[in-house]
Amino acid sequence: MNPAESRLHYPLGESLPASGCAMELAPGIRWIRMGLPFALDHINLWLLRDTLDGPHGPIQGWTVVDCCVDIPAARTQWEAVFDSALEGLPIVRVIATHMHPDHLGLAHWLCERWNAPLWISATDYQVARMGCLGPTGFGGDRAAEYFASHGLNDPQAMEQIKARTGYFPSLVPSVPPSYRRMMDGMVLTIDGRAWRCISGYGHAPEHIALYCEELNLLIGGDMMLPRISTNVSVYEQEPESDALKLFLSRNRVKGDKVVMWYVSGNRDEDMIDRPYDFIIDRARPRTHVSFGFGIHRCVGIRLAELQLKIIWEEILKRFENIEVVGEPKRVYSSFVKGYETLPVRIAG
Repeated sequence: MNPAESRLHYPLGESLPASGCAMELAPGIRWIRMGLPFALDHINLWLLRDTLDGPHGPIQGWTVVDCCVDIPAARTQWEAVFDSALEGLPIVRVIATHMHPDHLGLAHWLCERWNAPLWISATDYQVARMGCLGPTGFGGDRAAEYFASHGLNDPQAMEQIKARTGYFPSLVPSVPPSYRRMMDGMVLTIDGRAWRCISGYGHAPEHIALYCEELNLLIGGDMMLPRISTNVSVYEQEPESDALKLFLSRNRVKGDKVVMWYVSGNRDEDMIDRPYDFIIDRARPRTHVSFGFGIHRCVGIRLAELQLKIIWEEILKRFENIEVVGEPKRVYSSFVKGYETLPVRIAG
């Protein structure tokens, strides 16, 4: 296990939804886990209670987020979910976070079966459509040549890439003929709650995650994974793409601020053993200090101390008593710990 994973908290512990069933995470939010025929052997899908306006009034039902690949076993699992988890209500909307087969594969079947619209980013819809209809299916000789030019020289791997001309359409045989576009910053109303669309790049052309502030819940798709690294790759269709830069540029919630919290330098558990304990004989004690002291000590601190000493010596020559009469207004900063103002009464 990655040591950083120990910082994650799993509210349900080791509990998992059974095959063909859904587990409730929050009111109106259900988790489905479906098997995949790959080394990564499952995918997490979601049911969200929903209400949409219909021609004859509101329609109560469910929104599906992500779909699984189109294989018989996945269809069988979905049939079981229809019987066990929908409470007799229809699926009224299908959302695909992105165009990869495990997320989009059965969208065409779900949308047709329930007469439900597909919601997806425009870029991912068009790339998926190209994968279904195009001659290569994201493989073939051109892809193999591109990977070879970047050092892939394993003969077995090269043959597998050349043979993958039908890989994508074998798992995503088609996409719905129409879709509704999701864009960064768009707000979807699902069961009366606002879910904000957050775009991400590098893993898929235009991945969309969904965040509900009211529930403090994020459906992150493949943009954040606890135990494996998100696949960030460059392909022959866009040979000079900086996929990693794109991925890192969007791997945070829009509106968040990034700061360097200097005092936290004392608390980095990856660098300092038992950082919250006072250990008088600690090894390498100078590394257990924050910016401003120790090996990072400011070279101008002695000048600042001398200036303050002279200022207070001169003030106290002129005034015998200085009394604090109110609360200070502190500097709003993650770096400087000081006062903007401090009300005092001076007696001569």
